[in-house]
Amino acid sequence: IKADLVYNAVSLNIISYENNFLDYLRSKYNHLIFCIARLEPPKRFDLFNEIAKENKNFGFIWIGNDKIVQCSDNI
Repeated sequence: IKADLVYNAVSLNIISYENNFLDYLRSKYNHLIFCIARLEPPKRFDLFNEIAKENKNFGFIWIGNDKIVQCSDNI
């Protein structure tokens, strides 16, 4: 699988969560990968899930879905 690294202009340091959820994720995974998109075929959740399955030391967070889906345990 070929992948490109795209740097985001948003710092995760400005995001805060109750109960230190972001700190928990940072302690569990070496890196966090975020995607903000609806769960529709053009957004390629299938590819996101496949990449997550192959990279268990990364935490994958998909923001924007409104239904439960089958996915890798690190999503």
